[in-house]
Amino acid sequence: MAETSQPTLPSYADIVGEEAVVAEVGPAPRPRWRFVALIALGVLLFALPVVTGMFTRAAGGQQLLTEFRPYVSSEVIAKFRGYLDTVDAARTDVQATQSIAGGHYERLDTFVAQYPSIRQDMNGLLDAVEGQVGNYGQLRAVGPFDVLPFLLAVPGLVLVGAGVWGLRRTGNGEKAFGARILAILAAAVLIAVPFADGLFSRAPAGAQLIDAFTPIMTHERVAAVQRHFVVLVAAEGELDTQFLGDLRQHDSAHAVPGIDAFVSQWQPMTADFASLIGVMADNVDNFGRVVALDRITAPLGFRSFDYFGWFFLVPGVLAAAAAIDVKGAARWPRKR
Repeated sequence: MAETSQPTLPSYADIVGEEAVVAEVGPAPRPRWRFVALIALGVLLFALPVVTGMFTRAAGGQQLLTEFRPYVSSEVIAKFRGYLDTVDAARTDVQATQSIAGGHYERLDTFVAQYPSIRQDMNGLLDAVEGQVGNYGQLRAVGPFDVLPFLLAVPGLVLVGAGVWGLRRTGNGEKAFGARILAILAAAVLIAVPFADGLFSRAPAGAQLIDAFTPIMTHERVAAVQRHFVVLVAAEGELDTQFLGDLRQHDSAHAVPGIDAFVSQWQPMTADFASLIGVMADNVDNFGRVVALDRITAPLGFRSFDYFGWFFLVPGVLAAAAAIDVKGAARWPRKR
């Protein structure tokens, strides 16, 4: 005997419709972990420059780069070397004619005795600066150094905002398209910065400049240079007010071109040396801030300047990966 099929009862969805069921139950929850990740990444990006003092340290670095600009060039270094040659020639003339002048010149004696070490010290300083002309240019080409911390912190805040917005939308079962777009824009900025500013190729120059400037950018070294300058000032004063007069009195025809050049060039020479020493003295602390910026990653075993570009690229890629809905993008053409 053939079995007869029993009629099935209609489901609730058949009676009221699927849309009504969805309206009563509510939309299915959407994945939220991506927005949590965006918030965490944004907090990290904002906290990094704040906790490490990057704002003040980068500002100090920018001030140092700006104030050293008139002196970091081969032409200016050559001018300073010319000044040292002039002083050297004056010393030679003093040694050759001091017996003719016949007086007692305490300041000139100090100058004659100390100038070889002064010249050696100043040559070392000029060598250090001249050797970093290229690296200095690389850092200058990066752009405003003090802006870089903001290019981490501001996208970080945007990512936090996008993450919170996305959590609220997905919590209500709604699409978070706007939040994703906002996060992608922040990620695009982070990815673009190291390439636009050339951080991968230019930032490592900062580590080399730090190594070269470390011996000369100390309070002790600046104080030593200031003492050198005091010796030169005293020598020039004694030359101009006493020595030359005594020499002319005893032998008016004796030529001293080195001394004459030293005295005639003294005004521009002293102005340039005083400016250089002043810039060094004013930026010792700023240099310390740059060194501290480079050592932020020292506990991790590497120097910040060598990997500065990655501080932007890695979080940018992570933010983009978290923001892009790959499955949704794959379904979109089929939905059309």
